[in-house]
Amino acid sequence: MKADPRLRKRANELVAFWCTGAAALSFAALVPVGTVVLRGAGGAISTWGLVVSAGYGMAVVTVGACPFEKIKHLGGAAGA
Repeated sequence: MKADPRLRKRANELVAFWCTGAAALSFAALVPVGTVVLRGAGGAISTWGLVVSAGYGMAVVTVGACPFEKIKHLGGAAGA
């Protein structure tokens, strides 16, 4: 992968696209946290809110991991 500039460029494009998307998606998780912070000491997130936030976090991590799986396949295709 390091020796082939075309593959390296494609890998960089994949990381830039998918990780930027994951970073943008992660900002949505700040809404419930910000709401609780603004409410003060009496604020709380319900159990369902926590479950949804955890599921959403898993989805964001999966989106962030996508380019690295794609890069593994690029490297495998180059070696074949």
